Amino acid sequence: MRQKKRKCKAELRKVLIMRKKKKCFPSVNVVFDIHKTTKANKRKKASIHVQVCYERKCAYFPTGIRVYPDQYRDGRIIGSQETIRLNAAIDELKARIWEYYDQCEKDDKPFTLSGLKADFKEEEEKAKDGSFLDFFYQRIYEKGISEGTRKAYLSVYNQLEKWGQIRTFADLTTANIYEWDRVAREHAKRDKFVYSYHKFLKSIINDAVKQDKITKNPYNNFKIARSFDIKHDYLAEDELQRFIDVELEDDSLIRARDLFIFCTYTGLSFVDAKKFDFADCTKTNGKYRYTSIRQKSGERFMITLLKPAMAVLKRNDYKLPNIDAHIYNRSLKTIAQLAKVRKTITSHCARVTFASTIAGKHDIPLEITAYIMGHANIRQTRAYMKLQQPRLDRILDALDDKL
Repeated sequence: MRQKKRKCKAELRKVLIMRKKKKCFPSVNVVFDIHKTTKANKRKKASIHVQVCYERKCAYFPTGIRVYPDQYRDGRIIGSQETIRLNAAIDELKARIWEYYDQCEKDDKPFTLSGLKADFKEEEEKAKDGSFLDFFYQRIYEKGISEGTRKAYLSVYNQLEKWGQIRTFADLTTANIYEWDRVAREHAKRDKFVYSYHKFLKSIINDAVKQDKITKNPYNNFKIARSFDIKHDYLAEDELQRFIDVELEDDSLIRARDLFIFCTYTGLSFVDAKKFDFADCTKTNGKYRYTSIRQKSGERFMITLLKPAMAVLKRNDYKLPNIDAHIYNRSLKTIAQLAKVRKTITSHCARVTFASTIAGKHDIPLEITAYIMGHANIRQTRAYMKLQQPRLDRILDALDDKL
């Protein structure tokens, strides 16, 4: 009898040990109106919390979200104009809780609700320490970037400051990134500018993560596709010829046209043309070649100085005209009016004209055009190259001749 009792006690001890070894996961749920304030009044807003239960104890973490009863169903926000943003905020809070649990497992330390609360409090105190806008402004002048790129960063900074919803590091949440996306789409003229709004903000946030200003990047749960909707005007072959042939008397207009012609027949951007030095060219097979790095993308490119480009250099003693950007663009518009070209001509128009009219007319392959222009992505080149009907006819006619 005694042996039987000892055997039962041993088995009971084994069961208790197994229970202790068995992994226990916390339960994480979204709850609405924990104080039951809307029970009597359905048209009253109530708060949403994330409930964490572990070992028969529960803790509640506020989301800062208040909605009506009919806007909440099964842990999600519905029927609200800000549904996406609010649900993203809830998901982000839940993700933080699971990150803490995973870190406890990794560090081989016990998960406790008191430890979770302490971690949240520490995170909040850390986030409140310092202004994100001050950090943003400081990083603009610490980065090794061009003046043009610096102006783009400042533009985004000014828009952020005016908006006012992201000021401290604590404001860097996925929910606010979704709201920033809405603001960008309201103010940007084209989709590619929406991408720029995010690109510059994300770059500064990445710096903040590297410097331990914040522990989590709010862009981790947000993605935006880059747009390649290049809608700049370009000159067709007849328009380019009129632009070249029009009689000009003003020396500043002549200099502006020379720079435009050079960029049109080389594919150089205005900022890269400013860096051009004929002394850097090499001569092979009787032609001058120029190799450099694009200031914008950091990509290597190589061009051959075609006859029209060489003619411009010869007229200007092998030095390109040095013109301020705003004066240059203003002069181009004046020349376009005199040449009866009914398009908005800017400095960038020369680059697009090279891709569409020069490279396109002579059927230069897409990948070669991309290398000449220093594009990091061939899709960008494809967006520049406007497929004109004569070129399409020529390609298909050549195909038909081969069949």
